[in-house]
Amino acid sequence: MEKIFIYAFQPYSLDGIIRKYPTRGGAVPYRWTLYTWIKPQLGKILSNKALEIIDRYAQKIEDVSAFISGLIDSDGSIIISIKRRKRLNYKPIVEYEVGIFNSNKELLMKLMKAMQMFNVILKIRKNCDLTKKTIRKGKRIVWELYTSRTAEIRKLLSLILPYMKNKERIERALLLKSIIEGEIPKDPILIARLRKEINDKILHEVREYTKQAEECYRNGVKYLIYSNGTIVKEKVKIRDFSGRIV
Repeated sequence: MEKIFIYAFQPYSLDGIIRKYPTRGGAVPYRWTLYTWIKPQLGKILSNKALEIIDRYAQKIEDVSAFISGLIDSDGSIIISIKRRKRLNYKPIVEYEVGIFNSNKELLMKLMKAMQMFNVILKIRKNCDLTKKTIRKGKRIVWELYTSRTAEIRKLLSLILPYMKNKERIERALLLKSIIEGEIPKDPILIARLRKEINDKILHEVREYTKQAEECYRNGVKYLIYSNGTIVKEKVKIRDFSGRIV
């Protein structure tokens, strides 16, 4: 996600610099936070919550595909799982699904209709885990735009893969594409091994990334990333109440 942030925001940064500093807490003990000051014009676009913008993107398949790929990169899932079904006498089979999560159902409805115009059929449902386990008074329901149909996944992947930037999801998407197109046989043992290799690789990268953040946090170090690729290490000492180095 760091590369995605730099790719997306550095061209619109006021000074062309991405600040990268370590923070403590969250989903992992230590992590990196990136920020920059962007041009006011882009700020207005990013803060625009009007859903009419989807109608504009929906005019061209390239635009709506790029929009959906961004959601897949940030709030999506590409699942390849091994299941045992009673109707098949509990024989292990390979199943898959592609989905986007969002609390704005109207947004997902517009995307579903937009893709339908280009013959890609998706569905909407309440996210099962949130509906069953964690929905409480005052908590928003998260919806999912998804498909588990082979034909629709094949069409969807061909549209969004050229625009995807999230390395983790690209690897899963390429594996799923190879399975669907028959380049990799639907052997549950083989698929489980390939899936584990991807997961182990991602886990290793996350651990290294987290380890580096911890070391820099303890040493009071942050980085300045310039548009020409230059990275400058900077020593800092002050921390705010959140534990963030400033």
